[in-house]
Amino acid sequence: MQSEASRSKPRKAWKRLGSMAFGTLLALPMLAAVEGVLAGVERFMGGQFFEVAEARPHSFRATWTRNLGWNFAASRVDHRRLAAGGRVVFDVDYEFDTYGRRVDPDANDPATGVRDNYLMFLGGSFTLGHGVRAEESMPAVVQSKMPNSRVYNYGGVGYGPSHLLRLFEIRNLREEISEPHGIAIYTYLDDHLEIVAGSLNALHWSRGLLPMYAWEEDDDALRYVGIFKHVWPRRFAVLDGLNSSRLLRRMADNFPVDLTGDDTLRLAAREIRAIADLYREQFDSEEFYVAFYPHHQRTKQALRRELERHDVRVLELDLPETEFDLASHFLLPDDWHPNRLGHRKMAEALTARLSARAEAPQSAYQN
Repeated sequence: MQSEASRSKPRKAWKRLGSMAFGTLLALPMLAAVEGVLAGVERFMGGQFFEVAEARPHSFRATWTRNLGWNFAASRVDHRRLAAGGRVVFDVDYEFDTYGRRVDPDANDPATGVRDNYLMFLGGSFTLGHGVRAEESMPAVVQSKMPNSRVYNYGGVGYGPSHLLRLFEIRNLREEISEPHGIAIYTYLDDHLEIVAGSLNALHWSRGLLPMYAWEEDDDALRYVGIFKHVWPRRFAVLDGLNSSRLLRRMADNFPVDLTGDDTLRLAAREIRAIADLYREQFDSEEFYVAFYPHHQRTKQALRRELERHDVRVLELDLPETEFDLASHFLLPDDWHPNRLGHRKMAEALTARLSARAEAPQSAYQN
């Protein structure tokens, strides 16, 4: 025969469940009100709405592939315009060459012929030059200061180590560059860890089209898993549903990953090491470096330790991050990307570092 205590347990459980349900119902109107306020603020500020194209990679007329997720359409010019608070933040044309790389038509005029060296820039929207004209972007400014080198801009909106590694795996980039010698520089941002891990925020703007990798402990090897949306459709559906809430996107944009956790940092470092290995294999060169963008250094020290464990070299820049953190005139208004002054500042630091290297016959790239 059951005791009174044992009979009361189910009643208490149902009571708690009922209280939770009642509390949820009471909270729904409040959540809806918050969502409405956020939507109103966004409409008023206009900070993240493009009048011509959405703030997603596909607005660049990207080509969807099961291998890469997205790749910029080749041999075309795209236009982007951002207005916020009644003012135009930027109004820019992006020209892409036959390999989907952004080009500066003046600096890359074929009439100039093959130059002595190449400068291969790898990265995301900061490298691409989001929001600035081609000649104002960091890679183009570096080239203007190093006329004997030709810049190749392999930056892409939303690109991180995963995309760049996949790019090296499915293409031989050596065939796309004419100059015999040079250097590859990958520009790292904290946000790239979100891409590596597949965070809520990264899945939102990529629509789940992120190339994913995993470290196989048993085989001690990095393995390409596939495109997030295709490999884990149910998981993506759940996370995409959460992304429909503006409130959740702001409160838990890194969910469900710890960007500063050891697993994420180690995976990112292994992906970058794999990029360096493929670069060495394709270009027969060890001249691969990582440069940390100055106002995105929250994870710099932790990632740098991981990179050192994998023998990946970091290109140190004499550019204090506090200078960028405290000087908003280096950033686009209502946008966290650098403006033309920010690109120039970064380019000057890179140029100074490259120029300070040894004066070997193969230019300033040798140790």
